[in-house]
Amino acid sequence: MTSPAVGFRREDTRKTLEEAGFDAAQARVLIDVMSGTEERLARKDDVSVLKTDVAVLKTDVAVLKTDVAELKISSAALNGRMDGFTVALEGLRQEVRERIEGLRQEMLAHMDALEARLNGRIDTVHAELKGQLVAIKWLLGFVLASAVPMALALVRLAFLS
Repeated sequence: MTSPAVGFRREDTRKTLEEAGFDAAQARVLIDVMSGTEERLARKDDVSVLKTDVAVLKTDVAVLKTDVAELKISSAALNGRMDGFTVALEGLRQEVRERIEGLRQEMLAHMDALEARLNGRIDTVHAELKGQLVAIKWLLGFVLASAVPMALALVRLAFLS
């Protein structure tokens, strides 16, 4: 029988061991141990398959390294875009603040103008009412001034007659 790994013949090896002074049982045990060890040895086919597997793994690692490099570039580009968006957003925020402040100032100016117009109108109405009140006072004064002598004259007529 021949071992597949190295190809030694069991029978030849047994004879050699018996000639060296081993009995048949010891020779058989040694041959079994040696053949078990040989079967665990890697063969050329095994090494070839391993070399192929290593080559595939190296290719896969190279692809992964390329992918990682591309991801780093993409990440850097995204970070740059995010920085740009952040700057643009801050610019928009500032513009909105400025527009709100401008609208507030414009609204305050309109309110001040309206207040001035209302104050002018109130002053005009006040002056008109004051003038009318003076006229009413004069009228009442005239009525009272003329009504009292008339009332006295009527009372005199009523009691004297």
